[in-house]
Amino acid sequence: MPSHGCRIGLRGVGFETGAFLCMKYVRMATITKKQKEEYDQLRRDRDNGRILTPDGLRIVCAAYDNDPEKIGIHMLEMLAKFRNEGIID
Repeated sequence: MPSHGCRIGLRGVGFETGAFLCMKYVRMATITKKQKEEYDQLRRDRDNGRILTPDGLRIVCAAYDNDPEKIGIHMLEMLAKFRNEGIID
């Protein structure tokens, strides 16, 4: 890497001393338009409660006393409901 006045490299040497980090050669990762659309859809799903989080799963399991059959029936009922409402394919 050419020096061009950069006092430290990208390894982070000098953070303890307050030296600056030369960002001239850092390139941001780019994503495709399709990846951006998928990410936006994921965010919409998250914001509208269509993604089961670990906490959500714990609540469902606790509601059905950790009974695998009851949990499975609930999940299948919800799947059928979402399909009927056109939320998922």
